[in-house]
Amino acid sequence: MKMVTKGIRGQLLETQKDIQDCLNTGGEHLLGESLEEQWFVVQMQDRLERIERALQRLEQGQYGACSACGLPIQPERLEAMPEAELCLGCQASLERQRGREQAVPLSPLQRRKRLPMLTGWEGND
Repeated sequence: MKMVTKGIRGQLLETQKDIQDCLNTGGEHLLGESLEEQWFVVQMQDRLERIERALQRLEQGQYGACSACGLPIQPERLEAMPEAELCLGCQASLERQRGREQAVPLSPLQRRKRLPMLTGWEGND
């Protein structure tokens, strides 16, 4: 099992470095660009945070357990997305819940306000 977690740790660290490099070289440039490009930066920052949490779970011996129900996360899911925090069942429940919350259309201003504040972006109200 230690060899498996070593491989996962290496994969997470490599992905973490790739995202950090991307954000360090292009992230600041994208802050003044379109909302789609800014959304890409937000998504990469979010993935970086999930990777950091996965590394913490590895250190604590909790990697591979669903953070919602405690059951093992499917190995195929972890192979495809090593930073996964939820099993497929809990992830599907979360997405259904979010879908219900987003069923009411948002105005452009409401959508913009739901994006996290980005330093250096002049469009913040």
